[in-house]
Amino acid sequence: MGLDPEPCWVVCSEMNSSIWPGYDLLRTAKAADGWTRGKAPPVFLDQILSTIRNAFETMLLKNIPR
Repeated sequence: MGLDPEPCWVVCSEMNSSIWPGYDLLRTAKAADGWTRGKAPPVFLDQILSTIRNAFETMLLKNIPR
């Protein structure tokens, strides 16, 4: 996925809303259009989606404006 070597995590009880591209995104020379993208295994994404869906259905999902 191209993440940093430090520990990373996904917070599934919070969703960020922002204007694309955000101030915290930096262009890179790695991609022709300047934006680097990564892929995650489908099983990992399914687990995240399931957890987010559960947080939404139990009204525990928070929207965090960034």
